[in-house]
Amino acid sequence: MMPHVSLEQLPEPWLAMICIRVVGQRVLAVWWRYKAARVQAQYWHRAGSGRPKGGGQVATADGLYASAAEGAGAANVVH
Repeated sequence: MMPHVSLEQLPEPWLAMICIRVVGQRVLAVWWRYKAARVQAQYWHRAGSGRPKGGGQVATADGLYASAAEGAGAANVVH
């Protein structure tokens, strides 16, 4: 467990507040993109919007699937 440190104990409390805010915003942005990608994947799965269930699928880096027919565009799936 981390020891409790108050902002008054830090050398520059305003700098610490800025860092905490920036890091928090980055974490939220990454989480929001991940959540949006999962929702989009569920929509594709339910709607079956032209995406094949078997055979010519290509897994992208984040685990989403794109049709092999999309060719070079398969790597450009919305993350």
